[in-house]
Amino acid sequence: MRAGSPDNELIGAVGYASLALGQHLGLAVLLVPGAVIALGVGWGWNGLFNFAVIDKHRATPARATGMTQLGGRLGGMLGPTIIGLCIDHFSYSAGWLLAATTCGLAAVAGSHLLEQRTAT
Repeated sequence: MRAGSPDNELIGAVGYASLALGQHLGLAVLLVPGAVIALGVGWGWNGLFNFAVIDKHRATPARATGMTQLGGRLGGMLGPTIIGLCIDHFSYSAGWLLAATTCGLAAVAGSHLLEQRTAT
């Protein structure tokens, strides 16, 4: 994985997708690895991630980490509520699929925004 790349978020998205698939198909064998991948790789990266962001964006470390912190905090505030509502109205599979989708979109959008901001 390259420093500052969206690889961790994409791996986290795969973990959440594994949770959705395991729940939908009733395959418990997918739930444990999905949880380890989604929560271990998807969330267990904060300190290393900030180091990598600063290392890649040395000219604008405050802007770069500020953007990533804002996204992380908004996700931490809104994510459980929105995914909980999705689970209540649809299913656990739909909730995990929503988590996978938003994680993947955040990886792509965050990478694009950081590249765009540091290029100017």
